[in-house]
Amino acid sequence: MNRLLNAFFLLPLFSLNLASSYSAYGAVIYSQKTPSAPAGAFSSLDAPGGQKLADNFSLEGVERVTIRSVRFIGGYGVTSRPPITPPLDELPNDGFRIVFLEDNGGVPGTLVVGGDLAIDTVFRRAATGGKLLNGIITPIEFIINLHDGLTLTPSIEYWISISNNPGPDYGWIWARANGFHDEMIADTRGSVADGPWNSVGNGGMWFELNDHNIPEPSTLTFLLIGVFATAGCGGRS
Repeated sequence: MNRLLNAFFLLPLFSLNLASSYSAYGAVIYSQKTPSAPAGAFSSLDAPGGQKLADNFSLEGVERVTIRSVRFIGGYGVTSRPPITPPLDELPNDGFRIVFLEDNGGVPGTLVVGGDLAIDTVFRRAATGGKLLNGIITPIEFIINLHDGLTLTPSIEYWISISNNPGPDYGWIWARANGFHDEMIADTRGSVADGPWNSVGNGGMWFELNDHNIPEPSTLTFLLIGVFATAGCGGRS
């Protein structure tokens, strides 16, 4: 593919703080996070004509595993000129689409059964404090629960596509993890399900897959009981 991936406008909350320790609530079964904070990103917009991205991965082991949450880094930009990142207290609503596909000769192919997930509820959405993405966009950490999850088979090549539709006044970018992984990603301006997809060696994307919802409902219940019990003791004293 000769054309350069769109890096967004042609430019290079509620949550418990306990969510920041992502792996504390289950095993990270696949990771493409980097030792240092990501600095680059590409547009991945779930809208007609928008660029959608996908990255390939393969799970280790011999037992089938169920993915129940996804962690990734991205950011928002306002579509007006000059392009700017919105204030953290004015972030738009999300319309995420997370899709898992089988590999087809080095590009995304057939949808995994049950692997096309439209999600508008984000468990965690918080600024990372890291470098500005593409030098202008505030990096945001997202954690999305897949609830019942999606079961995949180790040693099979899959692709994950993460795109967002935050509305007509905003764009969304997915942070890169280039230099640490297989470097292959794919993009399409058509349908995620049908493509056509183009693959390019522009560097992997930043994401992690976890085998638990974050946090697990039972864990959250006990935490809230503890909070209220502590508050009650404080009131009596």
